[in-house]
Formats: sequence, C-alpha cells, structure tokens
Amino acid sequence: MLRELTIRNVAVIDALTVPFVPGLNLLTGETGAGKSILIDAIQLVLGARSSEDLLRSGADEAMVDAAFDLPDDPDARALLEAEGISVEPGEGLILRRHLFRDGRSKAYVGGRLTTAATLRALGERLVDIHGQHPGQPLLDPRRHREFVDAYAAILDDVADFRDRYGRWQELRRERDTIAAAEADRARRTELLEIQRREIEGAHLEPGEEAALSAERGILANHERLFS
Repeated sequence: MLRELTIRNVAVIDALTVPFVPGLNLLTGETGAGKSILIDAIQLVLGARSSEDLLRSGADEAMVDAAFDLPDDPDARALLEAEGISVEPGEGLILRRHLFRDGRSKAYVGGRLTTAATLRALGERLVDIHGQHPGQPLLDPRRHREFVDAYAAILDDVADFRDRYGRWQELRRERDTIAAAEADRARRTELLEIQRREIEGAHLEPGEEAALSAERGILANHERLFS
C-alpha cells in the first residue's frame, strides 16, 4: 500500500507530505482545491509522461516521492531484482521522480537511478487507479496470464518456475563463458605450437644472433677493409 506521498513544486503545491493509513483514506474538498494534483503526482511517480506544465510557476525542478509497502508479488520482486535492488519482506520501497524545467526527468527506485518504464512496470504491481475512462487491468493483455494462473491457484508454482528458469539461464551463461574460454585456450595452444615448430625448424644456436650481427658489421665495412 501507499504509506506516504511527498510533493515539491508540482502545480500549485510548494511542499506537501501526505501520510496514508491502512484501510480507507478520503481526500475531500471543493472543486479546484487540488485533489486531482495528488492523483497527477501519484501517476507521475509511477512513470506517467512528464510535462513542463506540472512544474510550479517559478520553480526549476519538481520532485515526487512515494513510499510503499512492497506486496508479496513475485513479479514486483523480479522487477526489483532485475534493477539490482533487494527488498526484504516487510521493508518499504521508495519511488522518486524528478522533473526539470528544460523537459528532462529522472526516475529512481530505492535510491537507484532507473527509467520511467521501470516505474510504470512497478506501478502496475503497486497501484490501481480507477477513473471514468482509463482502461482497467482486466483489459490489459499482459495481465491475462496472471489472472488465469491465479484462478488455477498456481501462482506459487509460477514463481518457482520463474526462479528455476532464471537459474537455468544463469547456468547457461556460465557454460557459454567456460566454452568460450576453452575455445580461446585451444586457439592459443595451437598458435604456440605453430610458433614452437617454427623456432625448432630455424635450427637456432646459442650466440647465433651475436655472430650474425658481427658478420653483418664486417660485410657492411667490406669495401673499407679491402680498399
């Protein structure tokens, strides 16, 4: 669940921290009071397209932080592991989005720089935003397999398969790395053997280089010696 939302320089909001508690939380107010800004901020920190219009007038940058309790969701944890982020059960997870006046934006997960696409993928596992027109998860083809697996009560089996498949991929990469090293070693051995045969075929003798250098010197001075 969403535990806390922190907003700076978004629309008409200068600085605001909104805590949430388990259960039902209600935000009430007259039209124009700014309720929709909170929704905009949540969507922004969940990877929605940024816009310069969201920055408060006179501000050069805006920031939204959202602190979540991470659900027991294998897909969410797989996304975090892919980003190199480890979150223990019961620990919180902080998502952050920075906007800049020049149109740039930065996204962070657990303090680690990431992409808006990663925020969107995590957001799909953390929040459902229901409105008058947005499509619901039931209409998202990417979620259909999950619904079928949940109906079949095999989510744990799916998570176990995903872990085993990930391990298999890791072992396959290790195997390929070892095979490549062995092939490189074989090529190196073959090259060294060719060089060894060439050296042996040259019938080199100790001191031969010095003798050849001396003979070269004599030949170079041949005309002067016999003139």
